[in-house]
Amino acid sequence: MYEKARDLAECCKDYSSVGNIIAWMAELRTGREYWKGALDMYYEALRMHKLADDTEGQANDYLCIGQVFFDEYNLTEAKRYCNKSLKIYQRRALENIGKIYSSQDRFAEAEKNLRTALEIQIRVKASVGQATALDALGLMYLKQNKLEDAKYCIERALQCHKLRDDIVYQAYSIQSLAGVAARERDNDGAVALYKTAYDMHGSVADLNGQGSDLDSMAEFYYCQAQYDDAQKYWQQALKIAQKSHILYLLGKVSYDMRQHSQSREYWQLSLQKSSEIEYSMCEGSVSERLAELEIISHNPGHAIELCERANQAYQRADFSIGQERVLASLAGLYLDQETPRAWHQPKRPPPVSLAGLTSQSEGGTGVTDTQPTIPESTSITQGTPDDVQERERTSSPLSPAPPDNLPSDRGKGKGKARAW
Repeated sequence: MYEKARDLAECCKDYSSVGNIIAWMAELRTGREYWKGALDMYYEALRMHKLADDTEGQANDYLCIGQVFFDEYNLTEAKRYCNKSLKIYQRRALENIGKIYSSQDRFAEAEKNLRTALEIQIRVKASVGQATALDALGLMYLKQNKLEDAKYCIERALQCHKLRDDIVYQAYSIQSLAGVAARERDNDGAVALYKTAYDMHGSVADLNGQGSDLDSMAEFYYCQAQYDDAQKYWQQALKIAQKSHILYLLGKVSYDMRQHSQSREYWQLSLQKSSEIEYSMCEGSVSERLAELEIISHNPGHAIELCERANQAYQRADFSIGQERVLASLAGLYLDQETPRAWHQPKRPPPVSLAGLTSQSEGGTGVTDTQPTIPESTSITQGTPDDVQERERTSSPLSPAPPDNLPSDRGKGKGKARAW
């Protein structure tokens, strides 16, 4: 249908409509992680809007291109396109720049941009913009564990969405409130809110929204160490959308359940998919975790290859913390190749000096005060083979495991100039 509408608009030389249709087609692609194809379509939409001298359309295209780069965790490019939009469409661009700062934990700059965006939206009486800015502020406060501020902003956003009868955005706000309830240790309330959000997204056939709700529920159970439930909900989310970061999370929970072969399978699929769609942040995280498995399997050569791949991916994503972590792991692996498994060799006691021994036939008492003794701080531990394997795993150069740096899908909406 979109293709037919585009053809008709081109016949009428309505380039602004052609640009809008192409942008909507691109948005469908982003929901399925077809980012490379989506970028090409957004660039085409931008060209059409320039032909039509449609400045608002151009600003929207810049925001959408920035959205794709933000999803890929390429924050440098995301901010560059937001700044392009800022010159045309200030209030929306300020909101997205605030979200970029929030994802980098630069909360003071994030709050400044988001509050400015909110003030402009209130001044021009844009109800949609007010609600999305309040949602963004609430999520930023939630990251800082400022639960009262987060709840206040999100509830205000929810009221705005109800006035407009926007089911999709209402569901996302309810999902955010579930996150607040989880932080308040109201587990029953959090689960009920997650299920409400899931049902609301289902009522308007929003598969992306349902996938995000399942992802959030799985993360909730994972934080409660209820790994079976977390695995179940991530598997359901995977059926809705074969997303690389969902595969990564399934590998993570399988690893924590000591299902190493299954975690390897999930991570290899995630690595393949993230490489295909050029999702550098996910590619780096998965490569790091696969390298850890290679260390456990005593394959340092493969571990080095994966760490180098992770370093290159983090470099593309401009993620310096990940690069520093991987380079430290590589240094340990190269050192291990020079002195194989040196850190696992037990320390031997110093040799006994013969000068400290006397003959009993000469009236001596045997071993003198120079006899070697075990220091009081030294303890000899024993354990099962599983304990030994666990100690080897945790003492590898890749320990501790890399944190989850992947951006979430939460907060995505529909329609033109959607909020991030």
